[in-house]
Amino acid sequence: MKRVKSKIQMAMGDMGGPGASSPWKKFFMISGLGCAVLVLVGALFMGLGVFQIATCCADHGEKQNYLRSVGHRFGDAIQNGDYAGAYEMVHESKRETVGFEEFRQEFERYELEHRPPFPASETKHFQTGEQNRWRVQIPFAEPRSEEVVRVSLFVDDDHIDTEAWSPKNIFGEWEITTDQRPLADSDYADGAVRFYGFLRAREFDAARFLISRRGPLRERDQSELTEYLESLATDLDAIRGEEIYGLSPGEDGDTVRVTMLLTADDGAQYFQDYVITARSYMTRDVSQLRPTADSIPHSR
Repeated sequence: MKRVKSKIQMAMGDMGGPGASSPWKKFFMISGLGCAVLVLVGALFMGLGVFQIATCCADHGEKQNYLRSVGHRFGDAIQNGDYAGAYEMVHESKRETVGFEEFRQEFERYELEHRPPFPASETKHFQTGEQNRWRVQIPFAEPRSEEVVRVSLFVDDDHIDTEAWSPKNIFGEWEITTDQRPLADSDYADGAVRFYGFLRAREFDAARFLISRRGPLRERDQSELTEYLESLATDLDAIRGEEIYGLSPGEDGDTVRVTMLLTADDGAQYFQDYVITARSYMTRDVSQLRPTADSIPHSR
């Protein structure tokens, strides 16, 4: 019995099936090659795009770290009264309109030598017209004061020397403002309180999750760290009250020390320090309890 092709089968055959004619074969071969070329070209451009994005992100991150370092150096210079060193960081175009004495007097008004600089609280990239700019904000505050002086430094992107990374001749504008910062509401205090709470609850796994990748705590091996956290938790068993006593900048320009005032059942008071990282608010280190000047250590 002779098999009869359906119209669909015939059409399929004509478009490249077993009975396809050579013109159609050529058509599909050319089309297939064309599609392959398009896919390869698209993949190439996507790869270049990913590379450009990755390079752009790397450059952005480098500039952020550089500007944080510049902000730290500027803050230290102002706090130590080295106005000449701070003035060297002002871009030459700004120094043409603002002399050294005017610069020094403006910063002296805020008595920043009594207010240590904290790590840059903001390193933000933005655009003004066609100009890409950065803002680096440095808070100055006494450890127990809720008043903070914020110095914002503005840097044009094309003033950043990405070869020498020199801290001199860098920012063209600045702005000084004063506001209030409740100690307990700071992100640094929040990081310390969370870690303290996990210690009190003996939730050591949760506490480990809040430990920074760098610092003394991370340098301990697992068993040593667990033993240390357990000893801290044991000390806290006798504590019935706590408050944020003060905030002070760390020595490396990238941390803040949060001091908690703890009150024991017998009325004795103790200090405990939490070293918190800037930007991530993770815990690098925790000190053991130390009695205040008028406290008597409780028995363990």
